[in-house]
Amino acid sequence: MSNEGDRGKETSDREKLEKYVKDYRIFIDTCSLLHPESNKFWNNIIPILHMYNSKIIIPKRSIDELEKHSNNKQNSDLSSSANNCKIILSKLIRAGYVEIRGEETDNFADNVFQVVFTKFRMTHNLLLITQDNNLAKDILALNDSKSVKGKSVVVKKINKQGYLSSFSWKENKKRVRGKNLAPHKVFKVCTEVTSIPDTKLNISRIPSENEIVYTSQGEIKLTKELGAGGEAIVYETSTPYVAKIYKKDNLTARKYEKIKLMLTKKINCQGVCYPVEIVYNSNKEFVGYLMPKAEGIELQKSVFGPKPLFLRKFPGWKKRDTVQLCITILKKIKYLHDRNIIIGDINPANILVVSPEQVYFVDTDSFQVEDFPCPV
Repeated sequence: MSNEGDRGKETSDREKLEKYVKDYRIFIDTCSLLHPESNKFWNNIIPILHMYNSKIIIPKRSIDELEKHSNNKQNSDLSSSANNCKIILSKLIRAGYVEIRGEETDNFADNVFQVVFTKFRMTHNLLLITQDNNLAKDILALNDSKSVKGKSVVVKKINKQGYLSSFSWKENKKRVRGKNLAPHKVFKVCTEVTSIPDTKLNISRIPSENEIVYTSQGEIKLTKELGAGGEAIVYETSTPYVAKIYKKDNLTARKYEKIKLMLTKKINCQGVCYPVEIVYNSNKEFVGYLMPKAEGIELQKSVFGPKPLFLRKFPGWKKRDTVQLCITILKKIKYLHDRNIIIGDINPANILVVSPEQVYFVDTDSFQVEDFPCPV
């Protein structure tokens, strides 16, 4: 019965894909080109494109983004994916299934979609394939225009089966700082500082390299010291995460309660190295936390440095790359502010840059959360 249901769903997915190829002009975004299931998508749609003698349109700016990703020496996975994507697209272009459109003067790919869809929705049904939630919302908003009645604008994303799925946003939400979020995802707004004293904890031992520490999921090993600061030492671990282990003088009752509070909300923003687990020593005493591993070069030592240093760190960057970097940073700040997490110390040494679209925020335990202020 299950197999029959799966076959039925696949037939339905294929029929929907055929409808889009037949009745819509189809555009695809860079993030969907790089999606892990993009090969399945091409295998599913190519026979239908062939049947209707149709093509998928890709903005030239998306091709430029792929080229930039393929030359990313600091992220080998992204570079490999982009190079594989370029090879596939080259074959699809030669076979007549893909068409590249655009000019050298075009802005970022997202802006190109906005302009193109605004212009051509009067005469064509348009479909955008993207994995970007924000871009999806912006493009779908074109359907809400009261003054201009156009044709259908649809946005879909590639799913695990290589077909297309709709974006979904829950309706039961609370309005917070201009963005709709469910109340349980948002920290409270407080106007007074916590009364929890900032007194030192009596910790028997601070673990170091090659030692075992503990989380709620069990024991892990601190495998290699990555760096040390005035407050803590960061270690690689036997997990995909890194551990921030505080120095003895920085282990306080207030710090412990703050980290516990931070862990009550799931913060899932790529590049924000937010706590994911509390770390304890062998005596089950609080010594630090696990967080995603950061990559890249400090903003202070690259983009904010002298131009020769900047270009040595990021050769080939243009003005639009620095603008995109600003947008990337601001989107992460907005993500945090929408959840009432305030970055009290916007320090260029705590923002690491890999590319205009890939940025990491570190020292997130200093952020203001509820009645725990930023101590900097």
